[in-house]
Amino acid sequence: MSKKYYINDICKIYNISEHTLRYYDKKMVLNCFKRDQNGYRYLDENDLKKIELIICLKKTNLSLKEITLYLELVNKGDSTMKERYEIIKNQLKIAKDLKMDIELQIKYLVKKVDIFKKILNND
Repeated sequence: MSKKYYINDICKIYNISEHTLRYYDKKMVLNCFKRDQNGYRYLDENDLKKIELIICLKKTNLSLKEITLYLELVNKGDSTMKERYEIIKNQLKIAKDLKMDIELQIKYLVKKVDIFKKILNND
């Protein structure tokens, strides 16, 4: 039997809020919750892969509508492989661009911190 991951567990594992998880479920982006004998929603280990994908795509600024489309393509099977490849390839480029932007911001902030340190140490 596969391990059950309840909403609270999932939120801790992926550092996301319960509200976010329920919102994804409500918007049918994450429509794989099952219910136990007490009515509590849970996912199994295979479903966690879907959450990882959603979180990753969301962090690269893919909209929930586009994520839903991607997941629909996954459900259609191998015939959609080319379309899914293009989406993921595009998101990889976006993620690399975001990384470069953040690295530039970090360099700028490090310079500012150094300036403040020099000023504050001279007082």
